[in-house]
Amino acid sequence: MQNDQNIKLREKQKEASAYEVAQAVKVLKNSELRLASTARYRGLMEKQLEAETERYNLGLVGSEWLFEYQRRLGTAKTQELKAAVDYKIALAGLERAEGTTLKAKNIKFRDYAF
Repeated sequence: MQNDQNIKLREKQKEASAYEVAQAVKVLKNSELRLASTARYRGLMEKQLEAETERYNLGLVGSEWLFEYQRRLGTAKTQELKAAVDYKIALAGLERAEGTTLKAKNIKFRDYAF
């Protein structure tokens, strides 16, 4: 009777662990995609600012337009940085879910290597 309960408990724990790892992988993949898209967007904003700077130097647009594109580039850089931080957090979450954090960081604890 007690043995059956222990087996059921272990199965539930395995299922919960598998679900947690699957969710962590999903979050990591989404974070990776977001990081890539924000990097592309930042690159586009850099090109757009470069073009607007050239137009400004030629006297075709006023400084307010130039400032607007500088603001957009600043926002894009901020979004990319946040995406990079979120990716690192998601990676740490996956390592935690898998139980590989110590091994990934090559940390030894009481003469035991993970």
